[in-house]
Amino acid sequence: MELMATFRKLLNSSGFEVLDCFDDHNYNDISVHPTQWILDLLSNNKVKVVIASSKCARKQQRFRNRVSYIKDRCFSPLFLYGLDYITKNNSADMFERCFHVRY
Repeated sequence: MELMATFRKLLNSSGFEVLDCFDDHNYNDISVHPTQWILDLLSNNKVKVVIASSKCARKQQRFRNRVSYIKDRCFSPLFLYGLDYITKNNSADMFERCFHVRY
């Protein structure tokens, strides 16, 4: 995940706040009510969504809940929940706010 850390630093240095469910700094905010945390972000039209897609992320999207992790992370299901919300939300607003980065 070194590449993700570098990407996060690039976004932060460009003045963006990065809210990643896999970032330990967000644990306390997320753990209170995980699905509400992500829904609040995804439904806020001022929030831009960047989906960083790696081989692992593509497998998660393809197989949804059937993914088995070598080392499961606390909020792994939340990531899938967020992807599912985005793919089912067909509003023009969501389309304009989502960006997909592949590596």
